[in-house]
Amino acid sequence: MKPIILFLLLVAGAGALIASCSKEKLFKKDIYGKWELRWVSGFKIPYTEHAPGNGTSIELTKAGIINRYEKGKIIHTTSFSVHNKKIECNGYDRDTYWELVYDNIEDEIEVRNDTLILSTPPCTQDGGTSTYVRIYD
Repeated sequence: MKPIILFLLLVAGAGALIASCSKEKLFKKDIYGKWELRWVSGFKIPYTEHAPGNGTSIELTKAGIINRYEKGKIIHTTSFSVHNKKIECNGYDRDTYWELVYDNIEDEIEVRNDTLILSTPPCTQDGGTSTYVRIYD
């Protein structure tokens, strides 16, 4: 009887591990590619719209590299990672959020179709949001 219980526990643990990994991989799959800045807003930053073709963009690679572009030229390259993080304060209708981490910066990341949204994390005062659209070179 004990081998059956042990087997069931192993199967349940493996299933939970696979489910958690799959969720992160599905999320990361959506972020790869090049994204052009279109809107910026936040505390002390008026809503600013950027025209298509403005040359300010980021590129997220499957190798975990983020490239920042200004006027179409790379100005900075560094590594990044994505994590699911617990919200540590009250007032939100969810318990976790996805976090993009690079250069000691932690941004909340959200992808909706061909739109990438980077915001200051929940529980941060005086934050801002940058919205990008997917571009195809």
